[in-house]
Amino acid sequence: MGILGLESAFYLSDRIFCVIDTKNDDKVDFEEYLDYLNCLMNGNEDQKIELSFRLIDQKHKGWFNKEDFSNLLSQVMNVYSSLTGTNICKGLFSFIYV
Repeated sequence: MGILGLESAFYLSDRIFCVIDTKNDDKVDFEEYLDYLNCLMNGNEDQKIELSFRLIDQKHKGWFNKEDFSNLLSQVMNVYSSLTGTNICKGLFSFIYV
């Protein structure tokens, strides 16, 4: 993704990969991929909430702190800014950086 000037997209792609890799074996098989897509498209609210939680809980601790959440949100903002050319001010999300 660096070819698009989106170096911060590596963080997001890594997080998504880890969410899909439910066997934690550093590879995604067809079943894991289908399970992920099925949850995105047909999952109930609780299943989608679990996916979003796993996206933030990078170290599989079963919880996340302010820094974990801030890292993810910061990377999402960086990718959005790169794709849209919009300059998102850090101050807009100052509640995270307190």
